[in-house]
Parts: sequence; structure tokens; C-alpha cells
Amino acid sequence: MKIADSIGAMLMVDMAHIAGLVAAGVHPSPVLMRILSPPPLIKHCVDLVAGLVMAKEGTAKNLIHRHFPEFKGDPSNTSSLEKAVCLGEALSLPSRRNQEQVVRNAKALCEGMKKNGYRIVSGTTEKPSHACGCPASGTQRKEVQETLDHAGITCNKNSIPFDTQSPF
Repeated sequence: MKIADSIGAMLMVDMAHIAGLVAAGVHPSPVLMRILSPPPLIKHCVDLVAGLVMAKEGTAKNLIHRHFPEFKGDPSNTSSLEKAVCLGEALSLPSRRNQEQVVRNAKALCEGMKKNGYRIVSGTTEKPSHACGCPASGTQRKEVQETLDHAGITCNKNSIPFDTQSPF
């Protein structure tokens, strides 16, 4: 945020993978940040959130003026209703418990992979996704992807920093 502000750039976040975690309060919001110095303040962190378009007031006016309706049509009533119901459900206690379990599962998977020789790029995870490198034993990305697919875990074969294997 400070870097974007220092050069006059807008900061955008695509939070599709963490929206449920943020709504349930188990992951920090990239949209709002509570500043703990007295009195507690709420500060906007990003200028624009992709997906469900949320933006600071000035950014929203600029965005609407420049891009609507050419790039985005008016929302239909059913689409707006579906989003409202979904957001309401995301704030419920069962949803929070589910999202807390998602984080516990992600951490357990991450730790299990580390114990089996996989290098976790970030060292650990607080989200239901993380990047890892295959162990030096010669395991190939495709083999890992297919094994995880059979277990119902979706993954891909992206390159990661300092990885010598081809993603193909």
C-alpha cells in the first residue's frame, strides 16, 4: 500500500481464494485494516477489489465513469440477490467454523508435505493454498498433481522460485 501510494498507483487485490476466510474473520481483510492506536480506526487498505467490485469512493466514481457500461453491464436483480444471500451466509457461525477448519486442514497438509520433503515457498500457510516444490527424490509435478487430484485436492504445476524442474 505504501509503495503504491508513493508512486500514485492504485492497489488492487483479487481475493477470490480468500473471500470466505475474510468474511468469516479468520484471515485479515485486504480491504479494511483496524489501526490499534487509540482511538481504534478503520483504514482502507486497497483501492479496488476484483470479483465483487468494491472500491474507495473516489476510485469507484473514476471506475464507473471510465468503464461502465462498456466493460460491465448492470447487475441483474437475481445476481444481486444471490450475492446478498451468499454474503449473509458467509457471516454465519457455521460458515466461520467451516473456514476455521479449512485453515486447519491447509496447515496440516502443508506440514505433511514438509515432512515428506516438499519445500513450501512461504514456509507455512494461513490460507487454503500454498506453493511448494517437489522433493529432491525426483518426484515429478505431474505425478504430484495427479495424486492430489485423486484425493480431491486441486493443484497445478506452476513454477516456483529457484525450482529447476520444468512445469511441463
